[in-house]
Amino acid sequence: MVPKHLWSGFRQKIANELHRRALLRLSSPVRITSISVHTEGYAENHDILGSLCDYLSIPRPADDHTTYHALFGRENNLGFKFESHREFATFQFIRGKKDGEGLFETKQTCEVPDMWFHSLKNVISCLSIEAVETASLGDIDGDPKPILEAFQENYVLGSTLSNGKGRVYSDFRIDGRGYHRILVLNGGANGSLNGLQLGRSVQRLVDVEAYSSMAKMGMFTGRTLCEKLDKIGGELIDINKQLEEKEKEKLDAFSFRLFEISNKVHTMNNENRFRFQASNSYFPIVIERLQDLKLDSTVSFEPYDVFILSRLMPAMRTTEAAELRMDNTLDQVNKTATLIQTAVELEVKDTNNKLLESMNRKTDVQIKLQKTVEGLSAVILTYYSVGLLGTMIRGVSGVGFLPETIHIDALSAISVAPIGLFYYVKVRQKLIESENVKE
Repeated sequence: MVPKHLWSGFRQKIANELHRRALLRLSSPVRITSISVHTEGYAENHDILGSLCDYLSIPRPADDHTTYHALFGRENNLGFKFESHREFATFQFIRGKKDGEGLFETKQTCEVPDMWFHSLKNVISCLSIEAVETASLGDIDGDPKPILEAFQENYVLGSTLSNGKGRVYSDFRIDGRGYHRILVLNGGANGSLNGLQLGRSVQRLVDVEAYSSMAKMGMFTGRTLCEKLDKIGGELIDINKQLEEKEKEKLDAFSFRLFEISNKVHTMNNENRFRFQASNSYFPIVIERLQDLKLDSTVSFEPYDVFILSRLMPAMRTTEAAELRMDNTLDQVNKTATLIQTAVELEVKDTNNKLLESMNRKTDVQIKLQKTVEGLSAVILTYYSVGLLGTMIRGVSGVGFLPETIHIDALSAISVAPIGLFYYVKVRQKLIESENVKE
């Protein structure tokens, strides 16, 4: 009995994940049809699988199953394998090849209802794989005619696989039935592929096609995105040029235009960032699967993996360039926004400086006016004080308190200077105090 402290639901999930993608044992001759569909997630994947199970009258798996394998058809002579991924689902239909059947002659999925095929949307890859014994085609190194005839004399790519135990050929074209054909030959200089080895090789070929198709989706997204970014880049250049020409009166219009551009760029970034990240994730998987196939060149044919990578690498560079272009556009938008903000701040600062200068001029005028008024007030105070003093002196002289020899007007005139000086000093001190308070 297993101790409780050694048992864990999480541990069981980890163990199940290791064996989630179980490989099929295949024996040649066999025909495999693989269909990969781009979907919105696991829920849609299971809906498609459920409809297929209903058509075939077989039980549906649980919703949390990401893989499923079942047999169907007369005497269970047909099988299919389902794999669910984040963005796509793959269906493989397997049937033993009958005696006398030529290469790629009959439809593999003849017992799958056409209604189910017609219901599929966004098919990204559709493979027809035939695995036969190498000896059944004769000496293909000396005479590759059987290979060329199988692909209607098209340009064929081929390599040995699994260290020379088999071979793989394809023309990478879509035939009249809508399938991309792949021929796998079992047997070579180093022996033959057993059931699991053939199953692994077929699975890797399916993975290469599915993941490379998903990776290429970023290229088409990148092309469309770059066309939009070209227009946005032109608008940003136009804004920068007009800012260099110091058209400050258009700052409000620039700010509004930049707001629209920024909103547009950030929306495109949010819509397409996942597509670029997904393509960058799928590409290493394609490289790994090609390495796992252990391909090598053959006589008279361009290597299988060289052809795939020569087409996939430019697509990935396009995706990377579009992603980099998006990042650069975002940086340019942010820099332009900073430039406009700086221009606005300078404009506000210049306006404030002009306002301060105007206020200073008004203050100077007020100070001058105040000096004038204070000066006049000193004169007025002196005038009334001297007049008041003269009245007092006349009154005192009239009652006989002062000698008759004192001249009242002369005494009043003499008092003007000290009285005026007194008021001038007082007014001056008050003016200085008011200036200090303003400062």
